[in-house]
Amino acid sequence: MYYNQSLVYDNPFQLGQIRGIYENHSLVYGGKAIQVNDYENSFYISPTIIVMIIITYRKKSVLSVVRFHSIEEAIGLANDTEYGLVAGVWSKDIDVAHYVAARVEAGQVFVNTYGAAGGVQMPFGGYKKSGIGREKSHLAVQNYVQIKNLAIHIKL
Repeated sequence: MYYNQSLVYDNPFQLGQIRGIYENHSLVYGGKAIQVNDYENSFYISPTIIVMIIITYRKKSVLSVVRFHSIEEAIGLANDTEYGLVAGVWSKDIDVAHYVAARVEAGQVFVNTYGAAGGVQMPFGGYKKSGIGREKSHLAVQNYVQIKNLAIHIKL
């Protein structure tokens, strides 16, 4: 199953592509066009859950809702990708959330939320094919400096 938060699409063509996905799979919840105040000229879809076998759609975020039988299986499913920019973990148990977040191969992991990225003091960047280096925070400065060791012998 897959879930999307309210997504905005810039034009009717994008909206049509997403609706085509919904029409070809079992809709569990949502999937309706909605209006959002101050964004009347955009195209939004309400939070949606659909049952799918495989999805290959890279233009907009899709959150996987997948059954698993163990925490290790869930971690394996999450890491079974070439990418690792952002992940989300939902759990009632904060110890489990920490355990999973530490093992998920993503540069940023949200727990019980998704999309609250933090301020400029929070480093951001991905794992695997989702980028090299970090943006934001003091760690980003390292992308622009070259460290050099200078050794000088002085006769005393």
